[in-house]
Amino acid sequence: MDSTVQPPYPSSRRLIRVMNLDVDLAGQRVLRDITFTLHENETLGLIGPNGGGKTTLLRTIIGLVRPSAGRIAFAGSQQPNGVERPRVGYLPQGEVENLRSFPIRTYDLALLGAEGEAVSAAGPKEESHRRARIALRDMGLAQQIWSRPISALSGGQRRRALLAMMLSGENKLLLLDEPCESLDHPARRKLYQALQRIRDHREVGTMIATHDSRLLREVDSVIAVDGRIAARGTPEQLLHNGEGVLRQCGMHEGFAGMR
Repeated sequence: MDSTVQPPYPSSRRLIRVMNLDVDLAGQRVLRDITFTLHENETLGLIGPNGGGKTTLLRTIIGLVRPSAGRIAFAGSQQPNGVERPRVGYLPQGEVENLRSFPIRTYDLALLGAEGEAVSAAGPKEESHRRARIALRDMGLAQQIWSRPISALSGGQRRRALLAMMLSGENKLLLLDEPCESLDHPARRKLYQALQRIRDHREVGTMIATHDSRLLREVDSVIAVDGRIAARGTPEQLLHNGEGVLRQCGMHEGFAGMR
């Protein structure tokens, strides 16, 4: 992979800065010298081959993996090492372990995301109910299934319920790892539209690891990760100057329709 594509420079306020990040797993260097910035109201796509480190990067940002070197700084952090994180919505890749047997209704899952850590003895606030309802509708989950337990949903419906939980919260940072898994085309379209509405109305930064070239048409900028940052730029820059990057990521054919 090459690095011929130049990064864009959004004008909005910086939300997160990753500086010279190295990550080792099981004694092996997985990520090396990762440096980039995410701004408010920016949607950043992460592409790369399987095993290239996209998931590890997201897990490191959220604090599930400890870096071997480097620094992650969040806007407004008062900590000297910059690790005081804003409120984060994280959607992991694949089926969440034990979710199928988790004893919670679909509506309550979305409400949990809307309430976050602010649950009071008086019960959920009306604003939380409003956010939960909007998120469930945004993800195409009909009202007749809101009362169903998560265990009664199909895999695609559970994925959409998780997205609704994440989208209903007042998160400043959204990290989505292959969010389109198990989603059909109409559900993917609803996700794109929901992310666009969030970007239009809230000061949120979003990172999306994906192999879905159609989703990358919805982002502002793209980083190709293959153990390091191999290329970065807008989708248009990658299309015109990063054909080798897209081909190695298996996304060239999907991007061809943008020409």
